[in-house]
Amino acid sequence: MAQSPADRCKIPPGFWRAVETAGIRSSDLLHRAQLPLNLALSADGVVTTDQYFGLMTALGELSPIPAIGLHLVEHADTAAHPPSTVAAFMRAISVMVLRGLHGSSGCARQKDWW
Repeated sequence: MAQSPADRCKIPPGFWRAVETAGIRSSDLLHRAQLPLNLALSADGVVTTDQYFGLMTALGELSPIPAIGLHLVEHADTAAHPPSTVAAFMRAISVMVLRGLHGSSGCARQKDWW
């Protein structure tokens, strides 16, 4: 069965550079997420939605930084991203800040929201 365009997520090379700044080797992250090790070397690494959430789960498990999402955004090379990507980052940050202000833990997993 062919994947629909909505079931694909592109992992840009800047993501891997930001992960390295967090002290996590890309090979360790990919191994933990059970993804092919050459994904980090690919200029247009594409994963399915389930693989993407597996990658983010593995990132949270391996990260020595509690706020790894904020760290990645702070260390992302925003000049290489299109404006739509930067807007998506800003939306994600605003949701995290609002949850923190309102004391919401977000009982439903983020994956279930989409």
